[in-house]
Amino acid sequence: MPASQQSSTDGVLTQSTSMSSEDQALVTRKVDEATNLILCAVKGRQTDMATNSRLIEWIKSMRDELRSAVKEDRQQHKEHKRMLRQMNKHRSTRAQATREKLESKKLMSEMYENRKKARAERKMERAFASLWRLSPSENNSPLSLGAGLDSVMRLSESLDEAVTSRDSSELEVDDCYAVEQLGQLLSSASIYEGLDGNLLVDEVPGVMTRYHLFQGKSVTVRLHLFHSLAETYVHNHKNNFSSMCLYGSYVHSNWITDPDHTSGHHYQFIRGGDGTLSKPEQLPGKLLVSNKFTHEMNKVYFLSKEAFHTVLEQSSEAHLKGTLTLYVKGKGGLPHTKVLSDTPEFEDGDPQLDVVLEGEKKEHALQQMAAMLRLAAADQLRSTF
Repeated sequence: MPASQQSSTDGVLTQSTSMSSEDQALVTRKVDEATNLILCAVKGRQTDMATNSRLIEWIKSMRDELRSAVKEDRQQHKEHKRMLRQMNKHRSTRAQATREKLESKKLMSEMYENRKKARAERKMERAFASLWRLSPSENNSPLSLGAGLDSVMRLSESLDEAVTSRDSSELEVDDCYAVEQLGQLLSSASIYEGLDGNLLVDEVPGVMTRYHLFQGKSVTVRLHLFHSLAETYVHNHKNNFSSMCLYGSYVHSNWITDPDHTSGHHYQFIRGGDGTLSKPEQLPGKLLVSNKFTHEMNKVYFLSKEAFHTVLEQSSEAHLKGTLTLYVKGKGGLPHTKVLSDTPEFEDGDPQLDVVLEGEKKEHALQQMAAMLRLAAADQLRSTF
């Protein structure tokens, strides 16, 4: 008799129907016997009625058995198809349930991140509200505040918590408003007290002096005092950052390479953590200035870590020489920075290491920065009335 054989390949049910070896042998034997009887009848060796009757009965019996086998095979085939449909339906239902579970988990994760970000933003808003007193003028002037540098630190902490709540831990364009408020608050606080002399002050030789105001989990806040008239080399930064000019001005230029790569070439250097530069790599395309503007008092801009720029401090007839900016950056960033040049060598050689200032040099830098902040605050006060 035929029997069904079932197999599963990659989770999909398949089937094949065939007779077992015993049934095949039995049918073969019976067919052989019937064939012999037919041959005997044809050759006239056995022509009696008994033999013919036995042959007819044998053939009928074989026909009935074959019909029964075919019917049973059809029934088993239908049953296997039904089982196959059920299994495929079950697999489809289970896959749909898995997809719905993953979508639900993703939605819950997004809701959690949004709530976390909203809490951080509300906390920063509360920090703004607690630091400001509304003035009668249209604009809410930060000069009505007399809380000092502690307020600057609290506002920096609130910004740090907001940035930390993001997956990237990077500063974004929308943070420029907070940077602007922080700069105005810092200028206002300088009227009542000087800068904290216990904080780190260092120097990038030939470029600027840096005052390390705040270092959080994801946000760094510094004051940058530019005292060189030379234009910096074309470079990018490891992190997104925002800058607000507090005193003076400098020319900021954004650089790109010729998008068609049809004119000239430039050289790329990898800058290591110690400030040294790798051997130059020649790349197609000439360096071009894509945008240029003057970064002046109370102006704020945002720069991506992928963008290349230069700054050129402007000479002025102001009482104090130099340009003071508030610099705020995030944490997540690139493993290294790059320097671009039209030539394979720098005239001034590799950049020098940063130098920590102590004693009289540090005191002089702090006094100069504080004086610039007071002049900036006085200018804001004059513009308010």
